[in-house]
Amino acid sequence: MADFTITQALLGRLAARNNFLMPDDALVFFGIRGALPLDISGTPFAAGHVMRLTDIDHVRMRCTLGQMRGDESGLAVFPGSTVPSMANIIAARARRGVGANMLMLGRYSFVRGVHKIGRPGGHRAFRQAVFFPVWRTSDDLDYDLSDAPDLDGDLVWDNLHCAYHDNLDTPGFSSAGCQVVCGHPKSPARQNRPETGPWKRFIDTAYGGNQNRFTYMLFGGAEAAMVAGKPASEVRQSVRFGSSGALVEAVQTALIAKGYELGAVDGDFGRDTIEALMAFQTREFGTGKADGIVGPNTAAALGVTLPTLADAVVDTLPSEDPRPSIAIIETPPPLPAPPHDIAVEQKAKDWTAKIDGGQGFYVGTSVKWASFQGIYQPSAKLPNLPGGHYDPSDWETALGAQGPWAWFLAPTIIAESGGLFGRVNTYDGAGLTFGALQFASHTPDDNLILLFRRLMALPDAERWFPDLRLVNGQIHRRTASGTASLEKVGANGRLTDFMAYLNPDATSVSPTEVESAARLMGWSIESDDVKEAQVALGIKRFAQRVNRLGSGYGVNLATQPVHRLIWVADILHHGRGRYATIRDAIQSSDPDAALAKIGGSDVRWKDRVKTVATEIGKVKAKLAGERWGSGAFA
Repeated sequence: MADFTITQALLGRLAARNNFLMPDDALVFFGIRGALPLDISGTPFAAGHVMRLTDIDHVRMRCTLGQMRGDESGLAVFPGSTVPSMANIIAARARRGVGANMLMLGRYSFVRGVHKIGRPGGHRAFRQAVFFPVWRTSDDLDYDLSDAPDLDGDLVWDNLHCAYHDNLDTPGFSSAGCQVVCGHPKSPARQNRPETGPWKRFIDTAYGGNQNRFTYMLFGGAEAAMVAGKPASEVRQSVRFGSSGALVEAVQTALIAKGYELGAVDGDFGRDTIEALMAFQTREFGTGKADGIVGPNTAAALGVTLPTLADAVVDTLPSEDPRPSIAIIETPPPLPAPPHDIAVEQKAKDWTAKIDGGQGFYVGTSVKWASFQGIYQPSAKLPNLPGGHYDPSDWETALGAQGPWAWFLAPTIIAESGGLFGRVNTYDGAGLTFGALQFASHTPDDNLILLFRRLMALPDAERWFPDLRLVNGQIHRRTASGTASLEKVGANGRLTDFMAYLNPDATSVSPTEVESAARLMGWSIESDDVKEAQVALGIKRFAQRVNRLGSGYGVNLATQPVHRLIWVADILHHGRGRYATIRDAIQSSDPDAALAKIGGSDVRWKDRVKTVATEIGKVKAKLAGERWGSGAFA
């Protein structure tokens, strides 16, 4: 096929063909999988750029990422990759596809943030801001329709960042599924030298204004060339993930009529719609035939008429995309070899651990409380506790559009753990609690089990908990005959099997519970993904709890100052008060004082409540301009 020229007009036609909305006065990102610009230097904005089709390549960068402004200044194009590298695919295949993925074609969103936060290679980049549907391969080293679509989780931890590689002719670009641009970052690993290659122009342009959120449209090279080479009257429209409008409504209505549940007919092609569509395609056309795109064959099977591109109604969004972002976690780099051993050792009452015989680190000190005995980390040991410290200023940057949440979480994090990601205790009835928010192991569908579901989806999960698996979204342990769920709820309403897995004896300190704690701490030391998972879960659960106060107890949250709602989230997370009590406090003459009194006179919680009050005072100014139900708190 002949070369083609990418222009603003062609990009508009591609968006219209796929029923993608575009901001009308903002910088837009786009990707073309399987096409490279002839000028691979990272171009300035121009009316058009000549593109050449290429084969999809997981060894060398053979894709294009681009930027288009909402004015008439044209486009800029940059060589890079929209597919994972072969090294990551090989490593992931051994883990049944976990650890590498390929993003489906569609419309997505990124926000400014840091890739590899806290690591030497960390740099300013763009972080995943919506759910991404992806492909995973475990049978071979490429991606096709016989591979498994991953539509289950909120996140796949994919960002848009530099490739850590600046040569298109040699292997070595870094991606486990992220979208990457050729070049090197400004990072501590490079002594903060300026960015290089096409990435420098890409990042300077995107960070040069006040825009925080960026629409990203990913197309195939063959599709772009086809639309460029045919008149609009010969090109049929289609819908896929990220599409919106009347044609999506027609597809949703047809799927519901054929018995597929996808919620309301809302004209928004999101996760529910792609799940229903791929189930329909599999039933209609057979296994390995579902691509998640409504083209001519699928439309005919649904009884939906696809209009031509000539009939498309081009619509735009304002520059601020109103759809809320979700918590974000980045894709980790290739993994080192798994550890062969985690050894724990007791000296007097202190327990330490070594990973693969390396440098030992402190885990905890034996302590008794009531009828329980376990490990605890006293204040004297905290200054050197490994795992990292929560700094809301850093997390405000890392969270991008959700930045204000960094301050909202801070009082509870300080009260729970002193801001330490490696905080662990096993000495009370919760079995084991872990992390900056002290997620406990005993609660079904809450707290630590939810964190473990996220952690077990990380590519290095088997490195730290080799006997655990995610099966149908729940935590299972490997057995001689298969796997057994750890999420069965006991007669006491607790996750007894999960608690026993982490801490088999609540009346003494066993090497097993110390090893469980050491694994979590070691993982947190090595991988910032563990920290990000804790923060992401905190945001999700705090939002759910506060929203329930509005939906179930009649409190108008939008009229409450956001700092006051920290009290609500903290009380419910800690468990020292119920919704009705909180509602009554908010409706009193002095809501802040009434909320502080909930549990404040209990000798067990008095100091904690004082800490929360002090920390709310510190973050109050940071949240003064925020309102629940809008912006970061939408």
